[in-house]
Amino acid sequence: EFRRVLFRSTSFQLDAQSDRIIPVAICDSSGNIIHIFISVYMPFYSRSNTDEYVEVLNVLQALIDQYPTTAPIKILGDLNVQLPSTDKVSNNWYKKKGFNVHSKLLYDFLEYNNMVPLDMLFHQNVPHTYFCYGNNTFTWIDHILAFSRDVGDVDTCKIIPLDAGNISDHLPVRMQMRLYVHKTPHTVLDNDFSSRSEEHTSELQS
Repeated sequence: EFRRVLFRSTSFQLDAQSDRIIPVAICDSSGNIIHIFISVYMPFYSRSNTDEYVEVLNVLQALIDQYPTTAPIKILGDLNVQLPSTDKVSNNWYKKKGFNVHSKLLYDFLEYNNMVPLDMLFHQNVPHTYFCYGNNTFTWIDHILAFSRDVGDVDTCKIIPLDAGNISDHLPVRMQMRLYVHKTPHTVLDNDFSSRSEEHTSELQS
């Protein structure tokens, strides 16, 4: 959900070979893609779902490979796994409590693409995104992923505490970031016809 966009833009859905993925390209007024957001709902952990988890990761990889330098990419949604909070992990870290084989699959995917979970780079007042009071379960399984090179464009990424308006068993993750829009020579800006980039602020919530 876009909270605020301070420029004229359009968006369109990209093709994806999975009903668990919705990739959307944000374009400037000239139709140039300036950002790609990929909403994803990954399979929950069970041994019978591992093949599907790998299949969805392969579709995500295909999208990344298709648009490697077109525009920054954010992957967001219910990844259904917890991730380690440190870069230094042991060989069998995913066998520890709170992690599983799917955790390692996603971690390896991030390492391969030099991506990071933005929500884990910022201090959180609430250390979970999924909750079930009935069985006392609180896990951090919703994430916003980005290339390491694009981290500097993100001002904040916060888990939003539970309130009366939230009837889900997940907490939203809200990101505030900067979008850079390239102005074409055909666009008049302050009587200047030269090409240049403009910075705009927007908020995204998963």
